[in-house]
Amino acid sequence: GGLTMALSHALPNNTILGLEIRAKVTEYVRLRIVAQRKEHPGQYQNCSVMRTNAMKYLPNFFPKAALEKLFFCFPDPHFKRKNHPRRIVSERLLSEYAFLLKPEVGR
Repeated sequence: GGLTMALSHALPNNTILGLEIRAKVTEYVRLRIVAQRKEHPGQYQNCSVMRTNAMKYLPNFFPKAALEKLFFCFPDPHFKRKNHPRRIVSERLLSEYAFLLKPEVGR
């Protein structure tokens, strides 16, 4: 949530969307955004948070070349070989991320 809030403030003309798989974290960030909007009227209107599994559903939310940047905060490394398919940063998913990024922007 901290990065979502910081980017919202630093990039007021961009839309900032935080994607989180854990319900409690998503609710915490949502409440933080609501509190900041109340404390600073007119600010933080460009950010939100959504509970989802980005590994499975990210391509369903955005068309090709729709995103300027992707940030991965604290991805679980899954050191055991049997858990490698659970990694959010993997060769399999890099092509999906590249599909979503605008060419020559943010790379």
